[in-house]
Amino acid sequence: MIRNIASDDPQATAKDFFDRLTYGGIEKTLYYKDGTEKGKRVTMADGSTMNWRKVSSSADKSPAVDIDIERSNDHGELVTQKIHFTKR
Repeated sequence: MIRNIASDDPQATAKDFFDRLTYGGIEKTLYYKDGTEKGKRVTMADGSTMNWRKVSSSADKSPAVDIDIERSNDHGELVTQKIHFTKR
């Protein structure tokens, strides 16, 4: 499922959301094949991973945060969530 959050500054809102969500995790920078930065991946202590992508593959190319809690011991029914940050 993809959720959308509207913002006046989608890049800043997505990065702020990601930074708050992943505080205390182990961060890795992700790169495209040409060497430019794609975004970040953070692994949390419980095994959950979160990705911040500067540009998503959606038609509007909005920034996105992907949350994968499948490896967490306490994920309930939800295992993944994609959030796109769109221009208001």
